[in-house]
Amino acid sequence: MSIIILSALLPVIVLLRFIYHQDSMKPEPTNELVKAFFYGVGSIFVSLLISTPIAIWYDPPETTFWNGAYIAFMEAAVPEETAKLLMLWLFLRRCTAFDEHLDGIVYACCVGMGFAACENLTYVFGNLPTWSTVALVRAFLSVPAHFFFAVAMGYYYSLQHWDARRRKDSEMPTHVWRYRVLMLLVPVMLHGIYDTLCFARNIRESALESGILLCVLLVFCWLMWKGSKRRIAEHFATDKVYFDLGEDHETGEQTPEEV
Repeated sequence: MSIIILSALLPVIVLLRFIYHQDSMKPEPTNELVKAFFYGVGSIFVSLLISTPIAIWYDPPETTFWNGAYIAFMEAAVPEETAKLLMLWLFLRRCTAFDEHLDGIVYACCVGMGFAACENLTYVFGNLPTWSTVALVRAFLSVPAHFFFAVAMGYYYSLQHWDARRRKDSEMPTHVWRYRVLMLLVPVMLHGIYDTLCFARNIRESALESGILLCVLLVFCWLMWKGSKRRIAEHFATDKVYFDLGEDHETGEQTPEEV
């Protein structure tokens, strides 16, 4: 039993250690990271409150590409990313340790991995006869995918947060609302496309079609990984400017676009 639990949680632990070590200039307090993780666990229940009425209203059979796309977006991507964003906001609004741009990504990843840990345990224990295969596939695809969605969410969350706090003059140009839209829209789009590719591959009877879709899915995951690395590096570079200058993020004159 313990090895099954470990197989489900190990990829989550690896990714959490990875993002923690990216925040090398001013690491976040461990208790805040743990708290954010459990907020992510709570997002599972919030997601069910959103997705259940949607599924009751309309739940098409997963037999066509468009039905799969509907399920991917409306029953998975929209409710899950909305729930994670809500829990991230509830956590960060009282988190005094949120004082760097990269912190938004770090805490979003903790929330996302809390969600992914619960989901992974559900899938692994729900497929006990083939638990090792399920755990292996999800360790290299599904769990990292949730990590990529979280990086995108945290990236735009930080942009809107610091842009809003520094723009005191109402006549100054601001991108706050654009970032607020993107911090939900981008994760939903990434999540929806990922799940759509997974569903489409499952309904294809031809080995050739299934193989092509698998290649497309792997390329998409690779692109998400590249995008995540770029977003992490960008916020790290922004924080380094403030760190080197000894300036406070809230009162500094530089903006993320100017760095």
